[in-house]
Amino acid sequence: MPGRSGIRVGGEVSELTRRPWEDALSRLARQHTGVTYVELADVAFVDVAGATALAVTAMGLPEGRMVVEHPPPQLLRVLDMFWPELPQIEVVRR
Repeated sequence: MPGRSGIRVGGEVSELTRRPWEDALSRLARQHTGVTYVELADVAFVDVAGATALAVTAMGLPEGRMVVEHPPPQLLRVLDMFWPELPQIEVVRR
């Protein structure tokens, strides 16, 4: 992503794409330097396992936060249900 640390994702995060999603999150965590962005405007669906991978990655950050931009509605519901007070994730809604 030009000018900032992060990734832009498109399509769906599901069983078929979970491995690349987790690999991208792992690389993102290794490069994290305070604020990291995850742009999801072009993502139609994130399953519970994909949401879990995102939350676990955020919880493992040594400092700072992960800004999740334009997530699909079901990701917001899962985050609110299982991690309602996760300070490492800041959501910028659609």
